[in-house]
Amino acid sequence: MQVLIATDAAGEGINLQRAHLMVNYDLPWNPNRLEQRFGRIYRIGQTEVCHLWNLVADETREGEVYLRLLKKLDEERKALQGRVFDVLGKLKFADRSLRDLLIEAVRYGDQPDVRARLAQVVDTALDRQQLTDLLEERALAHDSMDAAQVRQIREAMEQAEARRLQPHFIAEFFLEAFKRLVGEYEFQLYLWVYQKSTYDTIARKHVS
Repeated sequence: MQVLIATDAAGEGINLQRAHLMVNYDLPWNPNRLEQRFGRIYRIGQTEVCHLWNLVADETREGEVYLRLLKKLDEERKALQGRVFDVLGKLKFADRSLRDLLIEAVRYGDQPDVRARLAQVVDTALDRQQLTDLLEERALAHDSMDAAQVRQIREAMEQAEARRLQPHFIAEFFLEAFKRLVGEYEFQLYLWVYQKSTYDTIARKHVS
């Protein structure tokens, strides 16, 4: 088995779809980097099921904050069908960075009130309603169609495809055009021959 060990520089801009297992042994300050790292292996051309493990220092103050963040992320990922990762970079921890929270946890995490406040900050940042608002803000289109509308559009597209270049539809088009031009027409050997009295022109269209 081949193993690639890389720094955070490998977290973007390269294709690593030959691998399908990833272990984050050094978690980033920005949680959005987790998704960026995973995107190196979970991309077009990947043929295996990808798995990701995040290593968190057990029984440490900063580890407790990060573990709570990861658990909350997993809960919201399931509730929002994975879309939570689309807005990780916009998360606000009471107008502070995750780095500041972890440093505070290291310095003052032994104080119960500080630990409780940090936990509340993480929970608020990953509040489902707030995440939903961020997703709607990020969306290119806010209007959505239900299944019935999608089915109608699909059927219309299929009908349009089936009618494309069919002889009888082409014939109907030219017949209607000839009528609008107030001319005379007749059917001769699969040719529509049209002549308008005021012009010495003949328009012909093969419809077979």
